[in-house]
Amino acid sequence: MKMLWIKTICFIGIVGFLTGCGGMFKGSYFDRTGGLALAELQTLFEITSEPRLVNGNYDQLLADNVRMMEDGYYNLGHSNFKSTSVNWNNAIIQAKNVHATTVIVYSKFLKTEQGFNTITTTEPETTFSTFSGSTYSSRSSIPLPYESVLKDTNENIFGSPPSTGSGIQTFSGSKTETTYKTKTEYVPYSVDKYHYMASYWVKYKPNILPFGTHTENLTPELRQKIGRNKGVNVFASVKGSPAYNANIITGDILLTINGHELEDQKDYQRVVKYHAGQVVDVEIWRNGSVLKKQVKLNEFTSTGNK
Repeated sequence: MKMLWIKTICFIGIVGFLTGCGGMFKGSYFDRTGGLALAELQTLFEITSEPRLVNGNYDQLLADNVRMMEDGYYNLGHSNFKSTSVNWNNAIIQAKNVHATTVIVYSKFLKTEQGFNTITTTEPETTFSTFSGSTYSSRSSIPLPYESVLKDTNENIFGSPPSTGSGIQTFSGSKTETTYKTKTEYVPYSVDKYHYMASYWVKYKPNILPFGTHTENLTPELRQKIGRNKGVNVFASVKGSPAYNANIITGDILLTINGHELEDQKDYQRVVKYHAGQVVDVEIWRNGSVLKKQVKLNEFTSTGNK
């Protein structure tokens, strides 16, 4: 009979277990909400029971983000990890966990890993032997020579002592001995590795944003371009928002609101919150010109200060 023990765990088996468990979308998740509870989410966003899965183009990830923001979506968070293969249904599960209505998934091939897995097996080898002999005894009471013959518990010994007095004592027996041989094999493997990402989105309720732009601080290049240190760059204008209806577009730079020069993004959010519900005068920079807009802001909500 052959006995087999695998003494090393196959690398491919480990990878298969990890990719099948579905924990990577959850385990690598980064939350952008600051821990908003479901009740707060329901105040700001349209929560649905079944998220939709969208396959995104890895090279268009930034453009997808802008498009989602322009369509009135908020990014709850994202998953980001490297692995061999995934079950995209696990992204849906994580979307449900965070109350997202849309999850966009991305994958990019990184490399093919090749190598060898070491597998060590141990096989038993059994040998059977017999023996016989005789010894001379001067006394009938002398025992069979077990001490000289018995070496392990696998030996069976039979003797034939003389009937009286001294004489020749015979013995015979059999012996079974097991040894073990170790064998090492090198099994080649080839595994494709990918970079996976998933972004989780939920849609704002109508009129929830006071101004309706997603902004960022000016880069040194933008400061040089407009000849100013102050202002914020609009990288997404939300459709249907006050800013959108006033024809403020992606790529505009907000300079002032009601005469107040905007220092940075935090200052912009503070000013928008202060003037929520009012009609304000807005100055923007666009293609080398300063334009003036009048915007009627929506009322302020707890986190909808954009």
